Amino acid sequence: MWHFRPIVGLKDTYNIIVTGGTRIGETYLSTNSNGDSISLYHEDDESGRQRWVIEKLADSFDLASLVVRRNVALGKPATQSSVGWGGYPWRAVDGKTSGNWRDGSVTHTMKDTAPWWKVDLGNSFNIEQIYVSLRTDCCTSRSNEFSVQVFNDVGEAKFNFTQTGILSTSTLIDVVGPGGEVIVGSKVKVSIPGYDYLSLAEVQVYAEDTL
Repeated sequence: MWHFRPIVGLKDTYNIIVTGGTRIGETYLSTNSNGDSISLYHEDDESGRQRWVIEKLADSFDLASLVVRRNVALGKPATQSSVGWGGYPWRAVDGKTSGNWRDGSVTHTMKDTAPWWKVDLGNSFNIEQIYVSLRTDCCTSRSNEFSVQVFNDVGEAKFNFTQTGILSTSTLIDVVGPGGEVIVGSKVKVSIPGYDYLSLAEVQVYAEDTL
């Protein structure tokens, strides 16, 4: 992601702040670590620099045509396999990442077989990353080997991820096809195997969207 930061005292002058990773075959804008110079490149050579191809725009353009990267799950309709102790599914898309149950922002199912949580994004998006944050004050191990799936608008699973190794209370998942292709989806599902409870603090789905 890149952001414009106004320079105090200079009219219409900005620093460009660049964050995030790169992917092979894409082009990015590159800045040095101090952010005081900008270089242009044509492709990612795995150097770690962020590279863009810069194209001249017309004198005016429609802001609605600009594409940005945002959390498209925020405030969207969510469902889950069951609800326990008031842990409603919308809590995982309320914009609050606290994993403490007492803060009132953690979901909770009943004890189910393969309990699940799902958000409907309301449209199809080019999904880039999914951030999953778990309950932290208790019982985090219940979510061991949790799975994340992305479905298209006809219900086909287009992406599957299963957490392995040491469980972390938060996980950032790069969403990309096996051949590097973009994943287009409209629903995201989180589930755990076995017979247990599922609790989520927040699920953020980062995708391309228009302003």
